[in-house]
Amino acid sequence: MLIERASIWIVKNYTLECKDLFINSTGVHESGIELNLKEYPNYYKAIKSERTLPIKNVYQDSRTTELDDYLKKYNISSLMDVPIWSKGKMIGIICQEHIGPHREWNADEENFAYIMSNIVSMLIEKNTN
Repeated sequence: MLIERASIWIVKNYTLECKDLFINSTGVHESGIELNLKEYPNYYKAIKSERTLPIKNVYQDSRTTELDDYLKKYNISSLMDVPIWSKGKMIGIICQEHIGPHREWNADEENFAYIMSNIVSMLIEKNTN
């Protein structure tokens, strides 16, 4: 099952900014969406404390229900977010968003997303040194 939306977000001063969003069905890349993390305390706490956030139903999971406006705007039913860490600080998120029937994320998908977050972290660290 293909992912419809895959993105990388960077955190700056409690603002989550989308640096690159790939929309699979159109092949288009977008950027610039911003979310204020102070408006989403449950999500922010969860993403900082969990290795991966594989969520089958975004509207019933307490970690994502407060993202309701964003999720409905893009018809997102399931997501898997993974924090990007650098020097002990969460600096961003890799996000995979599913549209359609709720999606059960498997261990291989979770592991792949986690590995990708580590690669992105290494690239960011390399480019900031």
